[in-house]
Amino acid sequence: MRTTNHARRRGLRATALVSAVVLAASGIVATMGAASAVVVRGAGQNAQGTPNFYRDAQGVALRLCTDPGATEALCGPADGGAVDGHFGLYFEAAATAGPLDAGYAVEAVEDEVTGEPLVINASRFRLDGLRPNTRYTIKDPWGFRRCVTDASGGADCKFESNGGFSTVRNGRITTFLRQIGRNGSAFIANGDLATRVTGSPIGFNQVRLTAPNGRSWSTRLFTVVGQKRANTAMSAINRRSLELGNGRTADRVTRNIRYSSLGTAAARQITVRKGGLNPGAFSVRDTCASQAPGTACQIMVTFAPRQHANSTKRAFLTINDNTLAAPRRVSLKGVGVRR
Repeated sequence: MRTTNHARRRGLRATALVSAVVLAASGIVATMGAASAVVVRGAGQNAQGTPNFYRDAQGVALRLCTDPGATEALCGPADGGAVDGHFGLYFEAAATAGPLDAGYAVEAVEDEVTGEPLVINASRFRLDGLRPNTRYTIKDPWGFRRCVTDASGGADCKFESNGGFSTVRNGRITTFLRQIGRNGSAFIANGDLATRVTGSPIGFNQVRLTAPNGRSWSTRLFTVVGQKRANTAMSAINRRSLELGNGRTADRVTRNIRYSSLGTAAARQITVRKGGLNPGAFSVRDTCASQAPGTACQIMVTFAPRQHANSTKRAFLTINDNTLAAPRRVSLKGVGVRR
């Protein structure tokens, strides 16, 4: 088992360097809540010949992390080019849960035959010291995977996209994890510090290993590496749906949506508009203006169950801005008091 964060990161890179081919036999399926929940390439290419950046479904844009001025903890080895077949990385994360080491990356590597750059969307799970010839289930921020141990009780399960610049979107990693509270930095985390993260498209920001007998090991701590694209507005909201009222109480209820500016330029032109079947049933106000990187504002939604007795009202909010993920939609459900 690996004992340092550096070794963990290098171990994951070996995944891409070993294969860099289509793993058709592994049955790779992207875990997506919607068709748009994928990692897509940005326009143009950098000096290494790979895309300038990749953007996830939540609007986080990461450049190729090879900055010689950055420390290894923030950016990984300052390769500046192909070293041992590795050009650099866009995103990397790792976690340890008992006998499981899990590693994830969107990284640029050198094709073993042509020498041309490839970009891999890779996941790797290493198991050790478990029951031989047994299937274990892994739940992580992007869904479920299963690994079967060998006769020694270990396993090394690898899942990759096929290395094309655009086929990264077919890999398991559909969103980038980022350290909670590090919104104003040029990096999404400090890769030498295990931390709690956000960014899971299914709301599961952890890793859990489960045995057939129900025993499980889990962690919420990840080491994460990634460098944000410069001069780019990015933002995130902490809810995709709101339910207000429970049918039992008539008191007005207010729920908040937290809007965070997490890019390297200010989030501007922030607007919140109502739509859907019953927009008049909900009142909305917000504190959002131009939001500098690292700042946040609140969008407050209020519903009055007494005014909508014995009925359910539905609407949605469209939140627009100048960021890469705009516009976003938040569904609203209001449950009137039952009489």
